[in-house]
Amino acid sequence: MLIMAQQPRRRIATDGVSGEVLKRLLTGTRLDAAGETADAGVLVMADMTSDRLALALERPFRGYVEFRADDDMLADRIETADGRGDFCLTLTTPTAFSAVDTARVVCDALEHRGALPRARRSTVEMALHETVANAILHGNLGIDDDLAADVAYYEAFVDQLRRLLEQPEAHRRWIAITAWWSDRELQISVDDEGAGYEPPSQFSLSDEDQASGRGLAIVHALADEVSITKGGRCTALRFAHER
Repeated sequence: MLIMAQQPRRRIATDGVSGEVLKRLLTGTRLDAAGETADAGVLVMADMTSDRLALALERPFRGYVEFRADDDMLADRIETADGRGDFCLTLTTPTAFSAVDTARVVCDALEHRGALPRARRSTVEMALHETVANAILHGNLGIDDDLAADVAYYEAFVDQLRRLLEQPEAHRRWIAITAWWSDRELQISVDDEGAGYEPPSQFSLSDEDQASGRGLAIVHALADEVSITKGGRCTALRFAHER
């Protein structure tokens, strides 16, 4: 008789989330909401702000997931954060846009873990900021590139942005920032849940006709390698360490 070994339950820590509430949401999964625990791989956190998240990112978790009680994909997000990369942060669109200085806190976490050399900090943070902004604005919110790029339509852009962030759909779309590293390089990917797009074959900072793609052009100029996959919903950056 072949006996299948039962996979161990994964332990997750919580911050600002009732363990009992989380256990009810995770019923039937291999996840164990263990409260404050040192051996958990993932921290599930409510009410994220830059300051609160910065403190949490100093703790040795591999994955960090924003808590929303109405998220029916919470178990999948936790599983992904625990098994993908050396570091993974998953946030809702409004949190990533306004509640958290996303690029800064991620770079703080990577530097704290020894994955981001101080000499490359400003380059990586600027590239990540542009990539996250692109994932939020043009990915999850679907804001028109031309409207965002044209100064003459700034007020219309701000009004559209405000209205979109208030929509329930904005709270149902997430971004995930994942990092892998070695002594030779740092790789960071940013995934969104937008409609995707067909990336241009070339990027130019000097091309006035491609003003809406200026952000990606900046990213290409800063990173050693950029790849766009999943139909435009994932942008991966590679930064080689100087040797």
